[in-house]
Amino acid sequence: MIEELHEFEETLAQGDQERMEAELGDLLFAIVNLGRFLSLDTEEALRKTINRFIRRFNHVEDKLHAAGVTMQEASLEEMDKLWEEAKRIEQQEEER
Repeated sequence: MIEELHEFEETLAQGDQERMEAELGDLLFAIVNLGRFLSLDTEEALRKTINRFIRRFNHVEDKLHAAGVTMQEASLEEMDKLWEEAKRIEQQEEER
C-alpha cells in the first residue's frame, strides 16, 4: 500500500491525468486488499464513511442556511469549523 501511495505521489507531481487515474486505482486496490487481509468488510467501511460524510455535509449546509449564508458565500474556514463541529457532535453521541 505504501509503495502504491508513493507511485501515486510520483504521478501526481508529473500531472499526467491518465497515469494518476491508473495509480489511484492501484492504490485503492491495495487498500481493499489490506482490508480483506485484516478480515474487514471494505464495502461496509466505505459505506459508513460515505454516510458520515453526508451527515457532516448536511450539518454544514444546515448551519450555513440558518445563518443566511450560501455555500458559495461561506469561506473554507467557516465550513471547516462547522465540519469539525459535526465531528465533535458525532463523537459525543458515540460516547453516550
